[in-house]
Amino acid sequence: YLLADAAGGLEPTAALMNDTAAALGAHDTVAVDPSGLDEQGQRSSAYDLALIGRAAMIRNKRATGRPKDLLDLELLGEE
Repeated sequence: YLLADAAGGLEPTAALMNDTAAALGAHDTVAVDPSGLDEQGQRSSAYDLALIGRAAMIRNKRATGRPKDLLDLELLGEE
């Protein structure tokens, strides 16, 4: 919860997570607890998790210039 505290607390962090999910089109995702552990009312769909994962990989590629930091594309023969 240290990062949530640095971001203003648990509720503001969960609100930011929900805003980000909505911006990504992950409309079946509701964050209640920033830890990601099971919590009453917290949910997500497989499709939403794929959208969020894709966004994370794109963000990582932009930050590092290397897409294989999260997924080793050389091993898959895609590089």
